[in-house]
Amino acid sequence: MFVNKSIIAGLLVLLFERFVQIISAIYANHLISKALPIEQFGIWQYAFTFSNILMSLTWMCGSESVVPQLSRYSLRKKLIYCNTIFFARLSVSSLVATVSVILAITAESEIVRYYLLFSSVTLLAREPLMVGFAKWQSEGKLYLSGIIQIFGCIIRILTLYYLFIVINFDIKFLALPWVLEGIFVAIVMYCCSICKFPRISLVRLNDIGFLLKRSFFIWGGVVAYALFMKIDRFLLKGNISPVDYGIYSAASQINENTASVTLILIQVLAPILLYKNKKWKIFNRNLIVLSIIMFTAFSLFSFSLKPFTPYIFTFVFGHDYVTSANYYNILVFLLPFFAVDNLINAANLASKSYYYYTIKWCLVFLLCLSIYSALKVSAITAPIPSIFIALYISLFFSILVSIYWYLTVTKKYLMERAND
Repeated sequence: MFVNKSIIAGLLVLLFERFVQIISAIYANHLISKALPIEQFGIWQYAFTFSNILMSLTWMCGSESVVPQLSRYSLRKKLIYCNTIFFARLSVSSLVATVSVILAITAESEIVRYYLLFSSVTLLAREPLMVGFAKWQSEGKLYLSGIIQIFGCIIRILTLYYLFIVINFDIKFLALPWVLEGIFVAIVMYCCSICKFPRISLVRLNDIGFLLKRSFFIWGGVVAYALFMKIDRFLLKGNISPVDYGIYSAASQINENTASVTLILIQVLAPILLYKNKKWKIFNRNLIVLSIIMFTAFSLFSFSLKPFTPYIFTFVFGHDYVTSANYYNILVFLLPFFAVDNLINAANLASKSYYYYTIKWCLVFLLCLSIYSALKVSAITAPIPSIFIALYISLFFSILVSIYWYLTVTKKYLMERAND
């Protein structure tokens, strides 16, 4: 009973942390949309998206790759392994941060230039220091990271408030709230979890090579997924007017924040209702029931939200963004399909065939890019409708791939495990 209460308490902390993340993201959009013209807001969204894509490139040797190994080590070996992970990640982060600086120097927009320049600090330091997160995950202490990230969100909100309300706003410091949050979270998490300064004398070069090799497949999937989630803002840049781009970006950003709710629910439900069941029939039954419930719930959410979206966008962004509701009302119906796809993905991870994740998301990303490019070249539809068509077809394809893998690979793995 004590263990169950601990698990529930930890999940509640993580859920609250995600809720704070979403609210703080909406608040950031609110303040920045008030301070910038629509055209500059769109440029900031582009810079923000670009920075997040670069951040995904630093996720080599991520938790999915290192946590299984860490969980088998004693504390002393775990700290030595974390030291090796730190320098492996630092080697990748250094390259990405350098790329960010080069892109910043060559950027034409002042907003993009300063945003990428400031973000390079986070790109360099955050992921290596977040090895403390991997250590805590291997020890079942994710709730501690949730608490630290809540304080990080508070720092971001206070910094935003100070920049936009207390002092005169300067576009050069747009990235500062996220930089301070990222550095604070990473340093505190490292100090509280590892408590030792990394020493290069403890690095095992063979381990670094092994880590990079083993992490490559998972890393590719993470990058492809990040690109797919943000591809619309990349493809539309320069293909529609700056005003239309700013309006669309507002809708796309809110939709991405809303979609993160599906991942939160799956992180909570999958360990309880899926992973603990070894029998295929129970596992499959629970997956089907969960899929139906989540699809129905998010469909009802999408339909019920539609009449209120003009008021929501007016409240968050201002009256100039009221037409963003039209775009959001189309994007929001992706949610039920995202929920089902992410749920089947979670089920497929039970088979421990992580390369599936990379192959799938690379195919989905390339399909989306190909469909949009074909529609653009043929001039059948305008850019924004072309994006909608590409996103929906790609997501349906993603679900089909997930189902195929579930019925061919995951089912076989679960049935063999049940016989062990």
